Amino acid sequence: MVACSERSFAQKVVESLLRLVEPEMDVDKLLIRIGNPAQMVPTDEKNILRKKLLQYLFPEFDDLF
Repeated sequence: MVACSERSFAQKVVESLLRLVEPEMDVDKLLIRIGNPAQMVPTDEKNILRKKLLQYLFPEFDDLF
């Protein structure tokens, strides 16, 4: 919510979330890749990250289906 309401905090919030789900990740490098249209993030990498974030942010998601 903070990242949505205060744009200057968005990067800090995203960095914190990514470090929670993937502590060994080079978050700065990933954010540069995501923000650069010339550097595509592979679908499998996006799916893995999405699943890890989903487990952390909404662990009951799988129970819905």
